[in-house]
Order: sequence, then structure tokens, then C-alpha cells
Amino acid sequence: MLYNIRRNNYKDFKIINHNRLKARSYFIPFSDEDKCRESHITDKRYSSDRVKCLNGDWDFLYFCMMDDVPRNLDTDNQTFDKVKVPSCWQFTGYEPPFYTNVIYPFNPKPPKVPVGSCEGTYGDDINGNSYKVGKKQYNSIGLYRKKITIADVSKNYILSFLGVSSSSELYCNGKYVGYGEGSHNTAEYDITSFLVSGENEIVVVVHKWCTGSYLEDQDMFRNNGIFRDVLLYVCEKSYIFDIDFFTTKNNSGTYDTIISADIVNPDKSKISATLRYKGKIIESKICEANQTTKIMFPNLDVKEWSAETPNLYELTINLIVEGKVFESIIKNVGFKSIKISGRVMLLNEKNIKIMGVNHHDTHPEKGYCLTAKEIEKDILLCKDFNVNAIRTSHYPPDPLLTELADLYGIYLIEEADIETHGLYNPREISNNLKWKDHLWDRVERMYYRDRNSPSIIIWSLGNESSGIKCQDYCYKKLKELTLLPILYERACHSMRGAYDIGASMYPSVMQLKKVAGNSISSGINPKAYANKPFFMVEYAHAMGVSAGNLKEYWEVIWDNDCLLGGCIWEMVDHAVKHGDDAKYKYTYGGDHGEYLHDGNFCVDGLFFPDRTPHTGAHQMKNVYRPIRAKLLEPGIIELKNLNSFKNSDYLTIKGIVLIEGEKSFEFELPSEIDPGKTRKYDLNYKTYDGDCCIQIEYFDNNKFVGRDQLIIGESITKTPTLRNSDIKVKYAGNIINVDFGSGNIRFDKTTASVVGYSIQGKELLANKPLRDNDCKGRIYHNIFRAPIDNDVNIKRKWLRKGYDDTTRTEIKYSEILNSDSKSICFEYILVSKNKKLFVVKDIYDISSGGIVKVNSEMTPAKKYLPELPRVGKTVEMGGEFSEAVYYGNGPYESYPDFKEHVKLGVFSKNAKDFLEPYIRPQESGNRTEVRYLSLKNEKGFGIMFLADKDFLNVGVKTISDQELAKCRHREDIVDSGTVYVSVDGFMSGIGSNSCGPKTMPEYRLPADRKYGMSFVMVPFTDVTTPFENKEIK
Repeated sequence: MLYNIRRNNYKDFKIINHNRLKARSYFIPFSDEDKCRESHITDKRYSSDRVKCLNGDWDFLYFCMMDDVPRNLDTDNQTFDKVKVPSCWQFTGYEPPFYTNVIYPFNPKPPKVPVGSCEGTYGDDINGNSYKVGKKQYNSIGLYRKKITIADVSKNYILSFLGVSSSSELYCNGKYVGYGEGSHNTAEYDITSFLVSGENEIVVVVHKWCTGSYLEDQDMFRNNGIFRDVLLYVCEKSYIFDIDFFTTKNNSGTYDTIISADIVNPDKSKISATLRYKGKIIESKICEANQTTKIMFPNLDVKEWSAETPNLYELTINLIVEGKVFESIIKNVGFKSIKISGRVMLLNEKNIKIMGVNHHDTHPEKGYCLTAKEIEKDILLCKDFNVNAIRTSHYPPDPLLTELADLYGIYLIEEADIETHGLYNPREISNNLKWKDHLWDRVERMYYRDRNSPSIIIWSLGNESSGIKCQDYCYKKLKELTLLPILYERACHSMRGAYDIGASMYPSVMQLKKVAGNSISSGINPKAYANKPFFMVEYAHAMGVSAGNLKEYWEVIWDNDCLLGGCIWEMVDHAVKHGDDAKYKYTYGGDHGEYLHDGNFCVDGLFFPDRTPHTGAHQMKNVYRPIRAKLLEPGIIELKNLNSFKNSDYLTIKGIVLIEGEKSFEFELPSEIDPGKTRKYDLNYKTYDGDCCIQIEYFDNNKFVGRDQLIIGESITKTPTLRNSDIKVKYAGNIINVDFGSGNIRFDKTTASVVGYSIQGKELLANKPLRDNDCKGRIYHNIFRAPIDNDVNIKRKWLRKGYDDTTRTEIKYSEILNSDSKSICFEYILVSKNKKLFVVKDIYDISSGGIVKVNSEMTPAKKYLPELPRVGKTVEMGGEFSEAVYYGNGPYESYPDFKEHVKLGVFSKNAKDFLEPYIRPQESGNRTEVRYLSLKNEKGFGIMFLADKDFLNVGVKTISDQELAKCRHREDIVDSGTVYVSVDGFMSGIGSNSCGPKTMPEYRLPADRKYGMSFVMVPFTDVTTPFENKEIK
């Protein structure tokens, strides 16, 4: 069949759409009401007899550029490939994946679009993959063909594309139908007049970039193709085109409801509207059908919808012809009211908090494509992790997500498909009113599609698009249609400041406090929060080990009604998954040879691409818990229900009192607390002066919801001194051998370090040659950590000063003989790149049984050094000592500003499992507030490290910090055969500085102060310690 392919639509600024149907709400019609009711939300579009899903195999042609597409294309003479729809051609072997955050993948000269120019040349793929296109990249075209059979041409047919990037140009049976752009907005075409009885040919031409691509510069892999479902609505002569469910709340608390239905060919038909709650009819009416039919249900006494109480009503709209149901639509609807009172946003007259995440459509093997079940999985994952809101960053989602948010209870901040981040001059687009219709087209279509969803509480006019004038235009037009508040984050940098809600990205905790207090906050226009609620559209950037000080954010948010909360950036890591034979399982920006990219900045989620949680997700879950406990006085605790609408009686509350790491007693508390209220409980326990805490855990039908840990007292068990054999010292050149009877510890005067530590003939430290250039030894001072993603800015200073490669100079050695011990003392200068950094003084006090107390002090040797990652000792043990047991915070990794998700206890773990499997390796696996750590081999030989004056940070791994810092992917980590034990007196917090504020001052380690730490090492030969006959548990 011959097609005259149009050459200009995609690059003509004046053409946003052509013959595309006007925007309407999303629904799935059935011919039968009962069948409609029986179909689940996730199945409706696939089971309806009035909708045919065209997913599956499509014929496909790939062209590098428009000049390669024949002007008169004869599909009968083409050799087509087969591709699945939905899919993205970067994930089906045609082009390499391409990730960029800010930079456009083409040379931006708005509104001009690349036509035949090569926009870049890919380098080599890290896995050695090759792609059909080769390495040169153009404005490519994907041509899709699908043959469908039409039995009855007297019916009406609407072809609906839920998502096509970047534009769709539709042809049918050799004729041009229409054009539309806006990747994440639904595009629909009436193809009735183009169809014939029998076989029909549908052809869709998809351009990689179009004029609209300037509005789609979002932080994500840049994919192309038909990436969402394609639906063919099969309509009778009369059918329902659109429905609207509009509610307003009366002063009495009841709701007035207006139901509107747009009917095509309404002659001699009727419309019925029925509202049910849990199967019971609340209201029902029938009337004559008009082109626009309105039915009013006044003064409804209903249960309101919220994320906590997602009360849904079943709205049934039937088109009735000659007394029979001709078409049936069943849609879940809800009732809610939102108003802004001063600086407070009220939902159903209650102040709420948005405990949210930013959600992209992302799949490691399919790109933008998500199935209904995968969308449902993401919603349920949010519910499981106490997330009550999603910002649909940065575009409207599949409409299934909004319906599932309605069903399960998730607030939505729905965002228009608008971002021009790579154009820093606002005059190019956002402040250029020539673009206003392009922006409004996207906002309008977003609104009309999802306006009936009760889960949407805020509309967003887009993301990071510099200027404001086009958004002003969109705000004014949208405000004429909706009662919901509207925001646009970039307004905070303009003279306007804000629309209905003040919003910004990544304020620090201190800035947030200033916003709450209406004080001047740097970087945010005061108009953004003066007399308005304030919302963080993005905060706590969750990249790698992240995000720090989440607890501090929420302490401020809970204390201030004007603060709505925020959405963590972001929910899921973006990465490309490869087969089992690939060298690297997951790849990110630059790994595919991209000519422009932003590295692993896409790997910034709370969950891995397969939706298993990062540690950060566990922290978020506990910070977002719906109940809080507080210790009022010994034995008396107070619980507060943080819900706005829901009594906490759905929870089971269980607690234990932990003494010295052991359970003392358990209890269960009644959970009935009204929303926003508190309740006191008397636990009636005896006070205890030692290491003691109360752990309270909350469950919803045996599902863990959250935890509180209330510290009663903290203490460190002192190590007893043994009376045993005499301490003897021998010298062999630079080696000092201190014999303690059952073993010895050896020092090297030239490196000021421990080089050996053995018991009963078994060497406990790494048994590898001490090379001439190995100036560290086996126990040595360490101030470096493999930079985490949030160290991206300060790591340059660390490396410039050489924190990663220190040596010792000006070593001073001395000995102190005590009555029952021997002290070996070293004082030296830590240097790097021939520059003095710090003065260190180490004292190793060795007593009988080989017990070694380590005291270390460090002071700066110069001014203006960068903040420190850590201060402590690294102990290199033999690889066989891999069985670890520790008493401290677990079972997950934690850091000083990142420990709301952990609890005090005794935990066991293998040395190779401490590091978290982040896609980009980095420092991880630290444990905080550790009282002791033991490492042993299968025969029971090992070392116990005990806190002395202060709790320790400890970490265990099988690769050095320096080698870990070189790794770019999980697979780069190679087991060295050595167990590296980090025993730190001080560890820097993690913050969220990969894209947010620096670590809070109280969690930083300034280099201009003195640091002192101490700990004890105890060698042992079996599962008992040498100083107490007690099994290590």
C-alpha cells in the first residue's frame, strides 16, 4: 500500500496537532454493566468488548533520518522487522541507550529540530554491544505497521495512543489521518472514515525528536517509540465520548455533585447515573441524553476520600437505547475538599503531610514501558514503605497509575510533560509567549484526562523550565477549570514567587526552618512562602548511600503546619539490565558510549531497578511511620497517632526492653488512638543504669510498619585486665615483638604500625608480604573513605590534599612499662604529596592474654584542610576471618545522620556482605554505635574489637577503601583475600549533596580540631572470649 509520508509536521513550530481528538477523561466502556463491574482496574482495557488492545507484534522499519524515508513509501515492497508494542527502540537493539540529565541530546536551537545532521557519535559500549544504527546518531524515525480486521464499518472507531515519544503521525489504508506530539499525553484519532470492511493497515510514523522535544528535557534515559498501550475503541453509532464528575462541598458537610456526559449521536437515547458505596445504591437518576448531559446529585452525605481512608464510590453511567443498556462505564470516584487557609493546605478540613516520592516510568529491560501489574507493584511498594504521595515526575503517568492511586490511597501531584532544563535562558521558551500554546496543550490534556481522579490533590505546571510567562498563561487557563491548587517550582526564582502553593527543591533543614518562620531564606524568593503553604517538590536526593538527616527534615515539618512535606528524589534507580553473559549486569550513563551523558546520576533511587529496597528505602519507611513514641519519664511513654483521618487501632504495637543487648521482657500495648492525638502508657519496669533501651514496633496485619527506639541508658562494658604470663619484648631490626605468652603482636618502627598479631601460633592479620613501598602495615591510621555519591563535591578536595594516599614521616617511637602491661607509643606526621596533614599519636597498651588497648589522637598540622570523611584505624585481617558478630545498630548499614531505620542488637554477617550492592560502588556497610565487633574463622580464632570510651563506627569489607574508590560497577569489586576492618571513632554523615544540601554541620568532621579515640582488641581462640566464659551470640 502506498503512503505519501509527510515531511514537515515534526519540525513545524505551528503544528502541535492535526486532526487529533480533543482531550477527554480516561475510562473503559463495556456493552454490559455486569461484565464491567466484574473487571478489575488493571484488566478493564484488556477485557472490554468495546476496546481492543493492539499490543503485541507490529511490523517495524527503522530509518536514520527523514531523507532515508521514501516520499512515497510502498509497504508492500518493504522488508519489515518485528517489534513488540509497547517498546522503546533503544531497548530493542536499534539504538544504544542514552542517558542525560540536563543536556539536550541534540544541539538546541529552538524551535529548530535536527533534520539530517549527525548530532553525535557514540563511543564503545562497556559490554561490547553493537546496535543496528551504528555509532552516528541522527533524528531517526521508527515506522510501525499493524494490520487489523474490521467486521462492521457502521460502528465508530477511535485509535488511542497512551504514550508515544516524541510524536505520532498516523496513516490508515494509504491515507494520512493526523499528527500529535507530547510524549506522555494521550493522543486519539477518529479513524472511522478511513476503515474498510475486512483487513486494514495502520501505519504510525514516530520521530525521535520533534518541536515538542524542547519541552521534554527530563532527567532520564531518552527513549523513543510507542511505549504505552495502543487501544482501539469500538463504539456504536451512539456512544459516550467523555464524562466529568465534579463535586463541591457545602457548609453542612454534604456534597453537591454534577455528572456530565458528552454523547455522540444522542438521538432517542437516555443516560442513567448511579452512585454506589460498597454495593449499596446511594443515588440514581435517568434522563434524556443530549450532546452534553448533566445530572446533579445534591446534598450527598458521603465518606470522604483520603490516602489514609480511600473511600471510593462506584459511579455507573449507562447509555440506554430503546430501553436496553447500550454502553456501560463504571468508574471509581471519590469525594474530597481542598482549601488553603492562610499558610495551611487543608484536605477535608484537616492539615495533612505529604510523605512522598518522585516516580518515573522506568524498567531496566523495557525503558519507559510498564505493564499494569508493574504499575500496581509500584503503588503497593509505596504503601508498604509508608509513602502516601507520588509526584508524577515529570509528566502524566499511565492513567492506570491514577486509578490505582485512587484505589489504594496515594496522593498525586500530577505534573505536566514540560521541562526545558537544558535551556538556561528563560527567554528561549518559558518567557517566550510564542510557546504558550505548546505548553497549554500539555497542561490541558493532562487535566482533562485525569480530572475525575480523587487521588490528585495538586496540579504541577512542569519542572525546571526557567521562566514563568508561559506558565502564567497556563495557570490562568487551568484555574478556570479546577478547584485544586496549582504549583510550579521554578516560580520561586521569579518575582511571582509562587502560584497557589510555594515550592522549591532541596532546601536545607535550616532553610526549611526559615521558610516556616517566614524568615529570609537564601535562594528562595520570600513570595514563595509568604502567606502560602510550602512544599518540597524534591528533597533528600537518594543517590547511593542516602539520604542523610531525613529525621531532622521531618522534625521541622511536623512542628509547622505551613509545611506540607515533600517528595524524595526519587523512587527507583534508572539503569539498563543486561543478560547473564554480559560483563556488567546494570549500566548507566556513559556505559553505552553516549556522546553526552551525566554518568550514574540516573542511579539515584530508593529502590534498585528490580524494586528491591536500598537502605535508604528502609530509612524512609521508618521516618514516614504513622505513629511516634516518646519517653516522658522512666517507665512512662507517650504514643502519638500522626494520621489525619484514621484511628491507629488497625496497628498492633509490640515492645521489648533490651538490656545489654539481651531481651529483658516483652509487652504489647493497646493501639486505639484518635487521629492527631496522644496516649500515655505506664510500662511499670524497674530503672536500669546500664545499656538499656525500649524498642517498640508497629504492625499492620503482621506487616512491619515502623519502629521507635527509646534510650533509657547507655554504657560501655569495661574490659577486665587478666593476670597471666609476663609481657616480653624482643627486637629484630625495626620490628618490635611483644610476646604475651599465648601469642604476640609485632610493630614496625619505620611505619608506626602493627604488622602482626597472633595467638597460639595462628596469625590473625593479613599474611601478605610487606613490600618496600607498603608503608601502612596491617593496623594503621585512616582518614579516607571511598567517596559516596553525596561526596561528589568534597571528594575533589580530599583527593587534591591526598587523603586517599597518606604516608608517615617524622616518626617518634617510645615505650612505657607498666606493672601489668607494656605500652608502645608512636608519634608521627600524616603526609601526602609531600605536604603535612595531621599529627597522630598512637599508644598500644598490651596486657596479658594479648588484650591491646589502642589510644589515638590526631591534630591538624596545617590550616584550611577540607572536612574529613572519617577518623579511625584500618585493620587488615586474613581472608579466612569472615564471620562477623557485632553489638550495635543493625541489621542495615547506618551513618551518624542516617540511622532511623536501625535498632540496637546483636547481629551476625559475613564479611563479604557488609557492602551494599549499589550499582556504582562506594563506601557503604558502616555500623553505628557499636559496642563490640568480633571476626573469626571456621576454627574459632579471631579478634574482638570493643568500644572503650565512646561507641564505634565499624565496617567490614574484602576490598580496600582505595581500591573500592576505583570501582565503577559492582562487577569491578574483586575479593582481595584480605578482610579490611574499619574501626572508626568518627565518621562523617552522608547528607544529600549529590544534588542537595551538604551534610548538616553537626554531622561533619572539620579538620581544624583535635580528634581522640580508643578501643580494645582481644584475640581469641574459640567461641569464648578470654576474659568471660560467655558465648558470642
